[in-house]
Amino acid sequence: MKISVAMTSYNAVKFIAAQLDTLRAQTLQPDEVIISDDCSTDGTYEFVQKYIDDYNLSGWRVYQNAKNLGAYGNTKKVLMQSTGKYIFPCDQDDEWLPDKIETMIAVMEAHPEIEVLASNYIPVVNGEVFRVNLKYLNNDDGSLLQLKLHDVWLEILRPGCTFCVRSDILGKFKVYDDDNSCYDSLLWKYAVLSDSLYLLNRKTMRYIRHYDENGYNATGAFLTSPANLASRIEGAEGAVNFHKKILSLSGGLEITPENQKLLHDRVKFFSRRGKVLMRKNVFFTALFVLFNLKYYPTFRNAMSDIYAVMFLR
Repeated sequence: MKISVAMTSYNAVKFIAAQLDTLRAQTLQPDEVIISDDCSTDGTYEFVQKYIDDYNLSGWRVYQNAKNLGAYGNTKKVLMQSTGKYIFPCDQDDEWLPDKIETMIAVMEAHPEIEVLASNYIPVVNGEVFRVNLKYLNNDDGSLLQLKLHDVWLEILRPGCTFCVRSDILGKFKVYDDDNSCYDSLLWKYAVLSDSLYLLNRKTMRYIRHYDENGYNATGAFLTSPANLASRIEGAEGAVNFHKKILSLSGGLEITPENQKLLHDRVKFFSRRGKVLMRKNVFFTALFVLFNLKYYPTFRNAMSDIYAVMFLR
């Protein structure tokens, strides 16, 4: 059993030491830690190299890209360069609890059916614990839950830094890839479509965001604004095309027959949803929402369609 940690970095010299310290303090040490620096201009690459040298960290290595690849390109590259059976994607400025690797590896070893295991986390913004309304996030009882397509659809509910990934699933990037998506969104979709996505109800890390007037490190999970009506209509049209594309790749993505049927139903749902929203009629929108609640990821998401028709035109 070989364990990899795949970290990306970019202009993180102010924050990265804390994350590196928590990796070094893991109760179960990874066999390799690969840090891919995406052309930082603040000395991040040099800092990390010195950190590795100072602590004489065997199996750790850092390299700097020849050109900036962006967050998605850099993360995908470092994932593909990882050689472990189990891979932990890693952000540059979080803090892992000491037993994160040990806890998640124990689950993966006991459950070979799992390709992607996500965990819960402690959200922190500017040093303060932040309230985030995500399903199951506050559970910390150690229970294991399979996330099925009809429960979460294709909506990602955890960031990739909470994942432990079985390396075999990375081959699906060759079947379906999308530069406009995030790597964690794609891994989540691959797993849920093949019934191999599970959630460990254990908080394994502090998910840290630093927000200032420039918006540095702010994420949609913490700071969001409701989509207006026009963007919802456009999103529904895009979802129809996306689901059709996914269905055309059912074999390579190992989509179960049950999930293929659900995806076909979802295509019909998004098609109808776009047409209803275009009518801009509160009554018809409310009626549509009432009869299609099961296709919305959350009740709040469903109610937001009615809100958008009323106030976000």
